[in-house]
Amino acid sequence: MKFFTNKSRVIAFSILSIVYLGTTSCFDDHIDFAQMKGINYFCRHSILTPQEITFDNSAGIADAVLNKGDIVNIEPNTFVNSDGTAFDGKVYFTVVESPSRGFMAMNSVPTVSNGASLQSEGADLLRATDATGHDLKIASGHSIDFTMKGKATQYQNKMYYGDDDVADPRPNNTVLFNWVEASSDTVESYWNATESVYFYKLKPEQLGWIACSRSNVVSNTTSVKVRVWGVHPINYNNTAVYLVPKVGHSAYRLWNYDESSNTFSGDENYISNGSQFYVVVLALGKHEKMYFAKEEFTAGTNTEVKTITAVEGPSSGGFLNSVATQLLYL
Repeated sequence: MKFFTNKSRVIAFSILSIVYLGTTSCFDDHIDFAQMKGINYFCRHSILTPQEITFDNSAGIADAVLNKGDIVNIEPNTFVNSDGTAFDGKVYFTVVESPSRGFMAMNSVPTVSNGASLQSEGADLLRATDATGHDLKIASGHSIDFTMKGKATQYQNKMYYGDDDVADPRPNNTVLFNWVEASSDTVESYWNATESVYFYKLKPEQLGWIACSRSNVVSNTTSVKVRVWGVHPINYNNTAVYLVPKVGHSAYRLWNYDESSNTFSGDENYISNGSQFYVVVLALGKHEKMYFAKEEFTAGTNTEVKTITAVEGPSSGGFLNSVATQLLYL
């Protein structure tokens, strides 16, 4: 078994539809909004680079510990080819960990299921290919033992699969990403005295995004709109705006952009009036210019427009590291 942080095989896809292969990149003024989903631009930085585990399918792996503390166990012959035929060879299993709501925002996987709010212990993107890059899938009747590191408080969580069906793209489709409950069974948990946190045992039967989450009731909600300055040019193709309550484990994306008022908004309200929350802006302009903003606000009782100015920085390690660090501990 070979286990390492992969910096060369797969760099990233971005919420901004920028595809990075090796060190090359491109920018399109007319990006299809339908592709603004999945792994975002920041994943090309080492702090979010996919981790890769290589092993023989006939052998499986045991107790592989990931960078952020999640644990993977895979039984022998768990994977088959994408057409369901038997696979005999090396498996290249990659994981992107999103242990915090800040990272979930960076990866464009907001904590919403069919319009309802969730609180989450985190999310992970699971992929498997053969040596040539062809996709593998989990065989029927099999699953992966995936243990997700939680926090010091125990919660009754369930497993969710990420659904990013974008057959109906912008401007009318506001469900570019959605969490779907995997089953009605509560995820098992156990206390880890060494790390003083709870771990949650998930058994996904399919690859893609998985999350360990629970329903979240938000009362006395108010509508929040965000006006963004500093991004050039700005449009719904290249700018993502999130609302992150200061208390809890949630992150919400404002999918709608109104060009006339330069504001972003959502179809549902998830912020309680009088509560504190962060506004996070992630954007990419021409010539690989990055824009970022994070500011704390207090929600009022009526619809309000919060104004925030994004700071420009180069798409380089130093700037990205600063952004990722701020969101990791959000």
